[in-house]
Amino acid sequence: MEKIGFKIWNSDLAIGEEGNALVSSFLQKASKIIETEINEDGGIGGKQMTITFEHVVKGEEGIKKVLNSVHNTPDILFTHGDNQKLIEGLDLDSHIHFAKAISKDVEFHPNIFKTSHVDPNARSLTIKFLLEEFNTGARVFFIHDGKRMSEKENDFTSNHKGEVKSINFSDFQTAPEIEKHLMPILAEIGNEDIIILDVGLRVFKDIFNHLNETGKHPLVLKLFGSIEGRFPKIGFPLIAISAAFPFQYLDFENLIKQTNISLDERQKSWVKDAAWRLEFPLLVAYAAQKTGLVFSTKEQFLEDMRNALNSIDGERDIFIGKKAIFAFKDNVNLQKLNYLCQFPKSLQTPLLYPNIFYPKQFFPEGEDIKEFSVNFVYIDILRVNNINIGEGTWG
Repeated sequence: MEKIGFKIWNSDLAIGEEGNALVSSFLQKASKIIETEINEDGGIGGKQMTITFEHVVKGEEGIKKVLNSVHNTPDILFTHGDNQKLIEGLDLDSHIHFAKAISKDVEFHPNIFKTSHVDPNARSLTIKFLLEEFNTGARVFFIHDGKRMSEKENDFTSNHKGEVKSINFSDFQTAPEIEKHLMPILAEIGNEDIIILDVGLRVFKDIFNHLNETGKHPLVLKLFGSIEGRFPKIGFPLIAISAAFPFQYLDFENLIKQTNISLDERQKSWVKDAAWRLEFPLLVAYAAQKTGLVFSTKEQFLEDMRNALNSIDGERDIFIGKKAIFAFKDNVNLQKLNYLCQFPKSLQTPLLYPNIFYPKQFFPEGEDIKEFSVNFVYIDILRVNNINIGEGTWG
């Protein structure tokens, strides 16, 4: 094996043809920049890395194309993606696969690494706090897909005094089906209600559009999906709960500059949403370098790489990428994050709705959850010195 390959791929988002072409162009160029960065630093295990990027159509046809590419390229040892058919179609004995969320139906394999930053317990407690803070007697509409936080529904609603309506949209995939089942719900929702959304854009876009058009202003808690550039405004109280840091890292801003692609703020949000997949080649290269991994045989390399990734344990070592952090134990990412953001109307312009931190934050810390207050100091920080990651201090 002359080189070590990494398969990077994406499919269309709900940002239009031009938006998707721009995101794919960014990922293509950024992949080559990262490939060069890794190889100039020594490659992986003494071999050069090749990152193969491909944009595929959404759905089964696209997954088949990714699988064909992996199967026909023996050098590819690393892949990513949450799709169950993709994971089941891979020869996992021959690849290390990174996935954020995996179906319960997928069998355990030692070469699958779970990279999600979501802590369900922290998120559940966050929702519970918000329900208590706003109105303990409010009617709650929990619209979900029968996964993610639906498994924790009883934890955050059991003490709520108001009516809770739990509505599962997993069986409704087409626009007509979704509209048919949403219309009665939207007609019923009033200003004093609370809507908890744990569904993708295919469902919540109609909810957001309805609230914007009618002027209704129930509190909306969004647990999943991206909204940047998808709506003309956010005209109702919205709190987004996310495991992704909501602001740009300087290293990621530099990566954008290196691609020589001119992006406005809305377009930056699109590429930021898509860039998580670029972290994995950097993570692999970091693990190999830190452990002095040397390629001998494919089988031995994969075993050594599993051990190298799990050696990034969050105590003695941590991986800090362009926009994400990782540490592992038994193939599961230990770095769990939980951010609350709000969207002030005063900051909004058409198609742009900047967010700021919500005044209360709930962070996972080991097995515990800690509550913090946000202090807005309203100063520009020009320089930061004496950073101590271990103590969490800077000057």
